[in-house]
Amino acid sequence: MAFRLTKDKDNTVRIMIKFTDNQNFITMDNQFTVKYPGDKAELLNKIRSTVGSKGQLNGNEQQGNFEGSTPVGSFEGSYTIDGDDITITIDKKPFLVSNNRIKEEFEKALKKA
Repeated sequence: MAFRLTKDKDNTVRIMIKFTDNQNFITMDNQFTVKYPGDKAELLNKIRSTVGSKGQLNGNEQQGNFEGSTPVGSFEGSYTIDGDDITITIDKKPFLVSNNRIKEEFEKALKKA
């Protein structure tokens, strides 16, 4: 098995996996979009205060990046905000944590915000 990272024109990073018995690469999306109709500045302030010493959130109501750590490893990514759409791109994450799990946790945090 081989891995390859590619970056699209819009800076979307994709993880490609090639299995040794197959020469085709399979794309694994590391990006998702969630809706949040509330005040974005207030949301970012709440996230910053919640993260505390476990991570970092840099950016504004249009775009930014984040990083943090969990008991199973560290993660890094970026976000863009367009209206009510928040697009999250995961650049680094623990191998054992799926992108879907990250999306679920993000959505759960938004509901609490």
